[in-house]
Amino acid sequence: MLIFTEEHLREVPMGTDAVQAFMSNLESRDEINCLSVSEYLIARRSLSNQQQEELDQVVSVRLQRGVASCQQHQSTWHGHKAVQITKNWLATFADSSQVPHKISLIAAQGVEDN
Repeated sequence: MLIFTEEHLREVPMGTDAVQAFMSNLESRDEINCLSVSEYLIARRSLSNQQQEELDQVVSVRLQRGVASCQQHQSTWHGHKAVQITKNWLATFADSSQVPHKISLIAAQGVEDN
């Protein structure tokens, strides 16, 4: 689909192309918590089973990175704050009743007290 924004004509992916673009964007981002539960659920809602599995895999990797970062020893205030932000983010996935169980289990690993 073509749209006109900021004085430029741009192509916005639709359907399967949009899903692939969304997942590629997630994989390329450096920030661990660049995806909210609501974005994940919205993206997942209209996907085929195969695409849901692909998205779940991408999200699982991101959550596992979050869990690993929470398990690293932090000796500064900023480090502790970053861990707390990541734990809060993981808790949103762990506590959501709409998130698939396998995704919740991964997120819950980072919320547990070490």
